[in-house]
Amino acid sequence: MEKIQRIFGDERFVTGKNGEIEAVLLSISEYAKLVDILEDQKLAAFIRDAEQEITYSKQEALRFLEID
Repeated sequence: MEKIQRIFGDERFVTGKNGEIEAVLLSISEYAKLVDILEDQKLAAFIRDAEQEITYSKQEALRFLEID
């Protein structure tokens, strides 16, 4: 397995019979930090995607909503 980079200070690794890391144990606070980081990354990806979408002026948007 590739070298594991430690991003927290207290994580613990569970290894199998062959010595390979199979799991990581985190405290609740470390887990919460990780979830926050992942949510921030997902939000940033949504923002980047939205910035690439076509935008419309208010008048253009209202024309799309007009009912004939």
